[in-house]
Amino acid sequence: MLDTFESVPETIKLSNTMSGFWGSLFLRMFRVYKFFVHFLSGKSEIERICLSANGRHTPEITLQLEQAFRRSKQLQYGSFPNLHTHLLSMPPHTDPEHMFDLIVASKKIPKHSRHFDTFRGVLLASLNQMRDVSRLVAQLDEARQPYESKNPEHEQLLMRLWNLLRPNVRLSQRISNEWGEIGFQGNDPATDFRGSGWLGLDQLVQFSADYPQESKRILNDSVSHPNWFSYAITSINMTMDAYMMLKRRELNAFFYQYGPTLSSFYRLQALMFVRFNQAWSDDDPENVMAFKRIHDPFIENIKRDSRLGQLRPLH
Repeated sequence: MLDTFESVPETIKLSNTMSGFWGSLFLRMFRVYKFFVHFLSGKSEIERICLSANGRHTPEITLQLEQAFRRSKQLQYGSFPNLHTHLLSMPPHTDPEHMFDLIVASKKIPKHSRHFDTFRGVLLASLNQMRDVSRLVAQLDEARQPYESKNPEHEQLLMRLWNLLRPNVRLSQRISNEWGEIGFQGNDPATDFRGSGWLGLDQLVQFSADYPQESKRILNDSVSHPNWFSYAITSINMTMDAYMMLKRRELNAFFYQYGPTLSSFYRLQALMFVRFNQAWSDDDPENVMAFKRIHDPFIENIKRDSRLGQLRPLH
């Protein structure tokens, strides 16, 4: 019987796209459904989700639990009157064990159940994933430290970027219009890192070093076609796009599948840069003024592919 009940959570995602009268009606009907399922099975929705894969934890379970947390009106306990909100945006220092205890107390889940240990293991795995997304955001916030021209490490990294992209060309001087050859806007690249900070530069360097063929192709496109975007500036834009989507929890499905790590984030940015170049090529716009027209639907497609489990990092 529980197998029948568990076919429903996938369809519940439709509720996110509903609004107004029909969305309200759907949620009311679903709460009635939950009441009867809880009555018949003796288990809360959170328990049923955790036990749906025979004790195995999967990224899909974490996503289903997020949906359950959003819908639950009973997730409140003591100093956490809005426990569901805290669970969906856990601070990096959160202890998942403590959150687990609060959920058990809030939902009155019996600890003597023969499935309790299995339930505990799966739920803790999901809570750790959710907390680790917040930790990744904190890591990226730290990496977005301002670019400092007086910092030797920052300057060395910038020169490494030049040498990777223009290996046979000597830069005449640090402040030079030659930086425009690799896609910076002015004579001093430092001004282009105001939003992304050191992170934007590091991702430029890592992409150029780890994916030399893709990097060369995109750079060649940008300098050989007058209607193309700028290499460096667009990479920085992709960095900030990925960061903002992560911060808004719009890419959780991707990071639950591949791990909420810096490595996954860097590989995601690389994928986005390559795909954006392809999107630009497919559109073949008249000039760079088409950037927003191409960029905005591209970002929506990235979000969609993440939700559908079709977003795979560049290898």
